[in-house]
Amino acid sequence: MAEEQKLVTQADYIIFIYPNWHDSATSIVKGYQERVFAKEFAYTADNNGLRGLLKGKGLFTMMNCGFLGGGRGFIGNGVGISDEKWDSYMKAYKVFDDDLADWWGMDNYGRFMNDRYPKNLSENYPKEIEKLRNDLKASLQKTFIDKK
Repeated sequence: MAEEQKLVTQADYIIFIYPNWHDSATSIVKGYQERVFAKEFAYTADNNGLRGLLKGKGLFTMMNCGFLGGGRGFIGNGVGISDEKWDSYMKAYKVFDDDLADWWGMDNYGRFMNDRYPKNLSENYPKEIEKLRNDLKASLQKTFIDKK
């Protein structure tokens, strides 16, 4: 874990990328977070309560899913398929991401949710995968490049 913690210490941003597993990270990701972002490395507790120790770092999440087929991006990025439900889910993830970032003392840079993944056998796969790439690039540009 010391090697992983060294990498976290050197990083400006921590980006978690994982598939949706019952609306959460997989157990592998959760286990990694529990071990690497441990007490006295990522947070501490004293008489004043919990305090995050990773100040000045940004947290960003990318998650593939397929529960609605309703969007790609984050809040407000629905595609006309249950947009209200899409935004409701995304707002719930924002609460989760804000809490996790705060726990570790980090800034929450948001999330890119991909709920419109191309099907492997789709006749339009090349165009669909290129659309996904472009949507992701635009999100990362807005989040990390334009935000500076």
